[in-house]
Amino acid sequence: MKPRPGVWPVSDDKLPIREKWIQKYEQEVLKYAACSFFKNYGSGHIALAVQDTIDLHDAQSQALTGKQIA
Repeated sequence: MKPRPGVWPVSDDKLPIREKWIQKYEQEVLKYAACSFFKNYGSGHIALAVQDTIDLHDAQSQALTGKQIA
């Protein structure tokens, strides 16, 4: 799929509007999580090989914060 003509890349005259939108978005996104931890299944043992990935996921998605899901 190709983007609609005139949408991307953003033209120079539209950049200030886009930047303002990005700033507002970045402030709003702080209020929400992308997902939420629901339940742990299994033994609870986590292989060391994947722990860093899980930690990164949980931090970036804010899964453990109790925030409302976006």
